[in-house]
Amino acid sequence: MRIRYSRWDGTQDPFGPEIGAADILDQMSEDVLSGAGAEAALQRLLRRGMQGRFSGLDAIRSRLRQQRRREQQQLDLEGPLEEIRERLGGIVERERTTLSFELDDDARMREQFLDSLPEDVPGQLKELRDYRFRDKRAQQEFDELMEFLKEQVLGSYFRNLSEGMKNMSPEDL
Repeated sequence: MRIRYSRWDGTQDPFGPEIGAADILDQMSEDVLSGAGAEAALQRLLRRGMQGRFSGLDAIRSRLRQQRRREQQQLDLEGPLEEIRERLGGIVERERTTLSFELDDDARMREQFLDSLPEDVPGQLKELRDYRFRDKRAQQEFDELMEFLKEQVLGSYFRNLSEGMKNMSPEDL
């Protein structure tokens, strides 16, 4: 099956040629008669679709979510990300332990900063990039983690670059 997309020029029929206005009004009638209004009825029809005619936006969203889950499972990004999450959690916990034994206001401010870190790993890494750890071991482990991530990114970049160069002809080079 081939699908061709083009710029909207007003002649396209979003419901397709086989659905008549009477069918659409029939589907919307129950919502309109219950007091929802024509616009709300049309929005509901687009969301749920018409049985046997077209699937609604809810069905499209569901298919997109399923496809996204399949892609994430194929890429298996959770393994490496989970390792980084665990390492980062250990680093932050080590810093919290060190701060808990200190009595000054700076330690309380640092604890508040650690409490306000984002939930996601990339957000935490971004926030902690300029943070100077009080615990020397935590600082060292964080620096090693950042170096590890840089190596992974650069390694991936150069692998992709070399793969691209393998497929090039001598003329392209």
